[in-house]
Amino acid sequence: MPTDLIPFLAIIVVTVTDPAGNQIFLNPREIVSLRVVTGVEAVADGANCLIGTLDSKKIAIREQCREVLNEIMEETKKAVNH
Repeated sequence: MPTDLIPFLAIIVVTVTDPAGNQIFLNPREIVSLRVVTGVEAVADGANCLIGTLDSKKIAIREQCREVLNEIMEETKKAVNH
């Protein structure tokens, strides 16, 4: 079988950090929104971004939303160009 006909499967995972310092591994396909945390919101200290997921959960993370978006785009490009 020619190798150019073998299907390629890539699972993309993005690593983020919660305010307590724990790593969280997310599938970007489960992320529906990224929202910058403002000073008036009741979220854990140290949270800079809120991730909304398909199952309606909100995950507070230390990273900036732009960093997460850039990582998703970079990992997607790597998988597509592999």
